[in-house]
Amino acid sequence: MDWKKKCEDISFGELAIFGSGFVYISGYLISALYVRSRGINQMSLVSAQYIETGLVFALLTALFIVVPLIILKMALDSRKRHGHPTLLTSLVFPIVTSNYLYVFTFFCLFVTRYEWLLRFRFLGVETGLIGCFGVYTGVVFVLQILFMYMKYDAKKSGKGISLDLENADQRQVMTTPVRRWLGKVIIAALLVATAMFDYVLLSQVGWFPAFLSRASAYLFCIILIVCIAFVVERLSHVYSDKPKRWQLWCVAGPFFLALYYFAISSYEFGVYINIPMSRGGRYPVTKTTLFFRPDSTHAKNGQLQRTSYVIEETSDHYYVIGTDVSNWFHDHPPVDGISKAEVSYPHYDHLRSGEPRINHLRLNKSGQQGAKADRP
Repeated sequence: MDWKKKCEDISFGELAIFGSGFVYISGYLISALYVRSRGINQMSLVSAQYIETGLVFALLTALFIVVPLIILKMALDSRKRHGHPTLLTSLVFPIVTSNYLYVFTFFCLFVTRYEWLLRFRFLGVETGLIGCFGVYTGVVFVLQILFMYMKYDAKKSGKGISLDLENADQRQVMTTPVRRWLGKVIIAALLVATAMFDYVLLSQVGWFPAFLSRASAYLFCIILIVCIAFVVERLSHVYSDKPKRWQLWCVAGPFFLALYYFAISSYEFGVYINIPMSRGGRYPVTKTTLFFRPDSTHAKNGQLQRTSYVIEETSDHYYVIGTDVSNWFHDHPPVDGISKAEVSYPHYDHLRSGEPRINHLRLNKSGQQGAKADRP
């Protein structure tokens, strides 16, 4: 099956219709899994929130599937064209570039004000996450540009210095021992910078390991979809008869649907709950205080207000969970539905302390301090 020809035959209108349907259906299914797993059955069939949720899911899925494959293909084509001596050298840039894009995506979608302002000591220097992020992105970008100038011959033109990529052949690439040595130094520096920043994320952003643990099911499912699609596409070349090819894809179809639904479920389980609500997820970014009416049932019982996290809001109800969530990644706190008719007005406070994602870290720290205090 010629995938390039098939993709060229798809019109923009067909692609837009398929993409819009995929985004909306995915957003609806993710939202339905989230609210109904918490006992909330009231859902609208039409909502702009589904578009936002589905769009983030589609972008993340495409990022994990398409981008690494394209970068790897470009690296392997470059190795074949210019005769790089080792496959390891060709794989360095797909790894470094993919990690670079994933870091940007992580900061765009998951990092909140608390993480941006996080301070810590690294290599004996007082620094912060925002400083490490700036150094990492700047160093990796500059090193990659520098490697391109070291790898290919640069030429001067009226508009400045440009790279002769089209006419570069094996004789022009890394022509001198000094340039080859500097290229290896740059590759080593790229790997060190990538490893050091990944270590900073794992060691200093306390909830990041727990997040990776929950998101691993989603990543595994995406990788499995790509592998099965590759196997089926390879097998389709064995059958030259077109009806037999369609039979093969009809057999594989249910597997892809099951894996798609599993990807939706694992995304809701590990990724969706950690994306802030303002960016297409369900992680609370505000703490809501509901003030009850004097004639409400709550006020008559002596409860004039309640501070909670609002996880879902419909036309007539607030669905809330308590602020005492001990572990955001493993707990499943009870959900209370509060009628809007009993609420005088809500008050919203922006969260700046990292809660509820770091609650388990605070409990562990206080437990360790208590254990030390109990020692004789």
